[in-house]
Amino acid sequence: MLKLLSPLLRISAIASISATFLVGTAGNFPAIANQNKDNDFEKCAGYLQEIGLAPTQIADACGNSLNPQELSQCVAFINYYTDITATDALNSCFRVRKPQQLAECVMSIDQETGNPNQLAVLDFCQRSLIPTRFSDCVVGLTRQIDISPTAAMRSCIGESN
Repeated sequence: MLKLLSPLLRISAIASISATFLVGTAGNFPAIANQNKDNDFEKCAGYLQEIGLAPTQIADACGNSLNPQELSQCVAFINYYTDITATDALNSCFRVRKPQQLAECVMSIDQETGNPNQLAVLDFCQRSLIPTRFSDCVVGLTRQIDISPTAAMRSCIGESN
């Protein structure tokens, strides 16, 4: 009986020491993890705050985004490189799977075509399943044939009038 108790006591002691160690140091792990990890939500909030969006817009957008850093970069690029408002950019960037491709699409069409309706560009790029291919189509058509950016966007998205 004494031989049986000895291994049980050792196991119990080891378990007790392990539990004490884990409980005693558990408070330190989150702090260490957060110091070494980039916080995408914090970056998102910072970018959107710099742009001038309201705290409630920032909290809703960053807090509900699957990729908050990409979302905020999309808004920042569109807002900086076009005359589209940050609020309009935020609404569109939030609704797409790949916000960076949306920003590239909007900036490409805006810069490469002759004075397009920027809100229409934002809308078409948002609706496109592959925004970078869509912008290539629009830019290619407007460079080679006499067609307005809006007509090119309609053709490239598959709308017929």
